[in-house]
Amino acid sequence: MEDLKKVRIMTNLAIYDKNHGEEDRKITSHYRRDYVYKKNLRIRIGVFLGSAVLAMLYYGYKLFIAGTDIFTTFSKAEGIKIGTAVVILFVIYTIIGTVINRERYNLAEERCLQYEKMLSKLNGKKETHITKEDNKNERT
Repeated sequence: MEDLKKVRIMTNLAIYDKNHGEEDRKITSHYRRDYVYKKNLRIRIGVFLGSAVLAMLYYGYKLFIAGTDIFTTFSKAEGIKIGTAVVILFVIYTIIGTVINRERYNLAEERCLQYEKMLSKLNGKKETHITKEDNKNERT
């Protein structure tokens, strides 16, 4: 009977390792703030590059296809419009990215805690109540 429980626990541990293990360990190897910051930095770089490409295409069309004058195309008002649009996109994507990446981190951390509980059961240790706060204190 005891061996059957251990086999079930080992099966659950193997399923976790196969499906989420490597990714969760990679995510939780950072602090939440650092993980979210790195992901948001990538998003911001992508938004900046995407906006730059779109702006180049827009101004390229205006200059070469529509035949407008270069001095009227690159006015201060046009620069303010483009800058405002980029800042708004930065803010929107940062908020969305922060919410998504925090949730992703929380789920990974919760799965790691469940993994640790199953592992302690398998090793025959008395089950301790591992919380997120305990886990954070161990890493500092």
